Amino acid sequence: MRKQTKKWTTADDRRIRICDMTDSHLRNTIDMLEKNSCCGFVGFGEGEMFYDDYYPEIYYNMLKDLERREWESGARRRALDESKRSIIQN
Repeated sequence: MRKQTKKWTTADDRRIRICDMTDSHLRNTIDMLEKNSCCGFVGFGEGEMFYDDYYPEIYYNMLKDLERREWESGARRRALDESKRSIIQN
């Protein structure tokens, strides 16, 4: 079974897959969703009221994709650093 990428609707009504978004577009969209999230009452606990943010499901898909990209770029960077060290040492 093939995994399907979620699609985001842009401000100009184009549908774009999360994996096709640039890093900056993805970060800006996440920031926008966080800024515009709904904050709602969740319950009481030890004399305090608790509130929680409600994000659309696609928000969590975006966070996962951003985390994957950052991990991959870090892995590539480490591999490049290791290859540079081996060149310097030889």
